Amino acid sequence: MYLKLTKHRKIIAFVLAIVCSTLFIISNSLMDSEASHGVSNGVIELLIPEKYQDSSVVSFVVRKAGHLIEFAILGTIVMSLALFLQREKGKSFIGYALFYVLSVGVMDEHVQSFSDRTSSTDDIFLDFCGALLGFAVAVAIRFLVSKLKERKQK
Repeated sequence: MYLKLTKHRKIIAFVLAIVCSTLFIISNSLMDSEASHGVSNGVIELLIPEKYQDSSVVSFVVRKAGHLIEFAILGTIVMSLALFLQREKGKSFIGYALFYVLSVGVMDEHVQSFSDRTSSTDDIFLDFCGALLGFAVAVAIRFLVSKLKERKQK
């Protein structure tokens, strides 16, 4: 049986996805440096050929890519909700979306300062860039879906 999502259920689904994504980001920040490096090393072992695994550059890139990817996912979900609300309510929610992802980035780095890890404004910038990438993905998806709907109606 096909379950049709009502407007309210869609909003609830978006909010739950945003909460889960935010909690995932914050939970990663709560890890101490040893646990965080363990996760990074696990990703390196999974994705990088063995002859390049010992490079500090690879470790740096994987850790920074983690920031970018986490926030791209969060940005995609937040912007999708903003676009949905814009369509439903007729006003823009993009400013709220920008504020939210930037706030999560700042909070993420602040939480890291309570563990034995350092916080960095460069990481906040990287997080925000990831969120902007996610915003672009959400806009592109929205554009493609609207074009497909137009074709289907013709």
